[in-house]
Amino acid sequence: MDFKDSIKKFSERIIAYKDLLHNEEQTKDTLIKPFVDLMGFDCSNPLEVKSEVHCDVGIKKGEKVDYCILNDGEPIILIECKRCGENLSTHYNQLFRYFSVSEAKFAILTNGITYQFFTDLVKPNIMDKEPFIEIDFTNIEDWQIDAIQKFRRSVFDAECIWNSARKRKDMEELTTKLKNTIKSELDAPSDDLTSFFIEKVCDKELSQELFVHFSDVVKRYIVDLTASKPAVITTRSNNIDNHRKSSTTYSGKDYSQYAINGKGCYGKCPLPKEVVKEYLKHHNILSVKQLQDVFSDDLQGSSLGVIRAKIEDKNIKRYYKIEDNQVGIIYICKDWYPWTITNFISYVNSNIEGITITKIE
Repeated sequence: MDFKDSIKKFSERIIAYKDLLHNEEQTKDTLIKPFVDLMGFDCSNPLEVKSEVHCDVGIKKGEKVDYCILNDGEPIILIECKRCGENLSTHYNQLFRYFSVSEAKFAILTNGITYQFFTDLVKPNIMDKEPFIEIDFTNIEDWQIDAIQKFRRSVFDAECIWNSARKRKDMEELTTKLKNTIKSELDAPSDDLTSFFIEKVCDKELSQELFVHFSDVVKRYIVDLTASKPAVITTRSNNIDNHRKSSTTYSGKDYSQYAINGKGCYGKCPLPKEVVKEYLKHHNILSVKQLQDVFSDDLQGSSLGVIRAKIEDKNIKRYYKIEDNQVGIIYICKDWYPWTITNFISYVNSNIEGITITKIE
């Protein structure tokens, strides 16, 4: 059996046992130790895996990390374990402290289902705030299997893993900047962009007057083109509202009120927040990513997205903050237009069982 098949079999094990585990020790024995063994490290060999390793920090004494994985006697990975399904976000600081006093280059925070892999990409020997890989083993993807395969004992190379993580982080940051730049250019085209298009159609230098004239033409056309483009909702919904209104044609306030399953009275902005809260009551959701898979960013119709785990201070007024026992703190966007809320309602009514949104006449 190759590694990919072994991981998928391990994933099936998690799905079968996760609802039967009620404390941290059960989670360790049933899910986490088998994962460590699967990676080629022998949990019964103290030369490879040490348990309950002291990680005293300053005046804090008696603190212990659950497992420390060794390679040639040197610590390489710390693993902090929590009860199956427990919210991991509240335990970051604990692992952060352990990492700061350890020689290990990597740290894993896990509840037996979700595994968060950390290192020190931002500052040397300081654990990053964000994991460079986060894996839900009940829904693991092939690229994630390829990523964790590098942690196997037989091929473990700390520098190689760190460089791969660095490259992934750089690519994610570059992609975010690129998306933001494209959106910014489409919302308000710059002189550089308009010059680019003018040079494509003009084979001679233009007078300042003509250049200004054509610049205005290009900018207006780009804005009109993007404003009139229909909203694109994920293919999960077969009932897409194809009559999204252009921001240049809509005017006035929208005072529509909606009920959820015949109860409540919500305007368009708080409606998605209440829908998400209702959804969480009836579904075993353990991560923000799982919620984002259900409520796609495309539903919101802009780069803000529907659900976020963290937001910048400058955007705090554009989100509702809610706290769930399983997922932790999440933020729900409150910026909705009549056409985007129509798409959201259509998607929920067509795709989410147990939730029906109706307009209050």
